[in-house]
Formats: sequence, structure tokens, C-alpha cells
Amino acid sequence: RIELLNFAIEQELPLQMHLAETLLELELIKTRKGSFADWLIAKNVYDESGMVPSMRNILQLLDRNSQSVLVHGTFLDEFLEKKRQLVYCPRTHDFFNSSPHPLPQMLSAGWKVALGTDGLSSNPDLDVLGEARFVRNKFPQVSSEQILGMITINGAGLLRMDRKNGTIARGKYANFCCFPIDLVAPFEPLENLLFGNQSCSRVMIHGKWM
Repeated sequence: RIELLNFAIEQELPLQMHLAETLLELELIKTRKGSFADWLIAKNVYDESGMVPSMRNILQLLDRNSQSVLVHGTFLDEFLEKKRQLVYCPRTHDFFNSSPHPLPQMLSAGWKVALGTDGLSSNPDLDVLGEARFVRNKFPQVSSEQILGMITINGAGLLRMDRKNGTIARGKYANFCCFPIDLVAPFEPLENLLFGNQSCSRVMIHGKWM
């Protein structure tokens, strides 16, 4: 509801919104009609008075909160003029949409993007590395280094946890995962990981092996 959105903005609370994921959602925002509206009416939770007038208006409100994070953003390609923060859930997007995701355009426009999994209803395993591997195959123009950032430092940054997390560096927590690497594979280690099928072999949290 718009009242909750305004409250989060006024209080500068961390704010995450799943937005512009499907065409049905766009239809609801633009016309207040369609299958999504029918579903809400059937559940007796439809309340037009709490809706924001347009997608641009929603984004303008979210822009007033520096801690706003968008999730999905499939149909935000006409709103790339302002740098924003986004969680892209690749395999969930592939499950729901035939339209390509504007990830490359968002990165070129300076958006900070992290990868997420969404939920098991639309994702086979909630494996963030699986999301990264999917992106590497789906978007060859996006570098492996960019993808690594999307599952490490960018996610930490969106959560305001990057001062102590997200990279291996002096002064940060010793939090990392280990993966076996095929030393005879014709790839650099990062490419080896993203094009391979290795599973995590060890995990360290705050300097302790789990």
C-alpha cells in the first residue's frame, strides 16, 4: 500500500520491492484490471485506494529512500536513466517470462545489480551459484568478473553489509566458500567455476570452518 511505502520512506527504513516482474503486474498498475486484479478480488484483498498511480510514480517514491532495492525489474527498460539498485532472479525470470531481461542495459547504465533466487515455487534449488552459471550462459556479454560481483560484494552492498563482507580483504570477516577447480580445464579458475558443475566443498564463517 502507498501508506506503507510513504512510511518506509519517511523513516528511511530498508525497503525492498518486487516490481515489474510480469506483464500481468503492468496491466494491473496501468488499468487496474486483468487476471492479477481478478485474483486479488477473488481473495477479497483488492483495494484500489492503496495503489500507486503509475510505474514511474512508484520509482519516484522509491528514489526518495537511499535504501530502496528493486527485485526483478523485467519491464523497467524505459526507466534506466537513473541509477538504481536491483536484485535479478535469473531462473525465476526464465520461469515466468519469455521477454529478455534488461540486465546488460542496466549494467551499462550503472545500476548496482545482485543475483537472487526468489522462491522454490519458481526456482529449482535456491542455489545462487546456479543463478550465476545461468547468467554466464544467457548473457555472454556480461563478464565473469561482473557476475562474481553480483553474488558477492554487490549483494553485501545492497544489504549495507559491504564494510565487513563481500570481498576477501584486510579488516573484513573471513567469510568464503571453497570449490574444487579442474586444473587441466581450458579456462581461468573463475570461468572454470561458472562453466562447470562443481559443488561447494568447504565454508568458512568468521574465520571458522563450518
